Amino acid sequence: MQLVVLLFLVSSKLIADVTVNQLIESFITQEKAHAEITNLSNIAGVEINSKNIEVVFTSNLDASIAGRCRSRNGKGVSVYLNTQSWGWLSDLGRELLLFHELGHCILRRKHRDETIQVGQILIPASIMNHEAFDENIYKEFKQYFLEELFRFKE
Repeated sequence: MQLVVLLFLVSSKLIADVTVNQLIESFITQEKAHAEITNLSNIAGVEINSKNIEVVFTSNLDASIAGRCRSRNGKGVSVYLNTQSWGWLSDLGRELLLFHELGHCILRRKHRDETIQVGQILIPASIMNHEAFDENIYKEFKQYFLEELFRFKE
């Protein structure tokens, strides 16, 4: 029984790591594309590459916290992801969560809880909103959210 559980945990972790690595590479690609325009590279005092970003899945976060990001004193960043939250998120939700957390550590972004009017609806003004929001809104306005994430000046 213990062997089966261990294999399940290992295989689940490997699947999650592939997704995480793809998302980290996507973030780095986005950051580099915007850095040419806004000079954001090394904003956290760390060269931004996948080797400097550690992702840790944990069940030690409060149930209301999906993720948390911490700097490792100039040696990169650690993103702690709530295993339970990660498990029920779609790929798009995972991207939103990871980009939000990397926004804190790498881009030094704070929470931004304003909303903006787009046509007849109000949407969050930023990925950096402290409240989770509908993935469909993120999907529909993804280009806006990425531009805001990398270009907004606090």
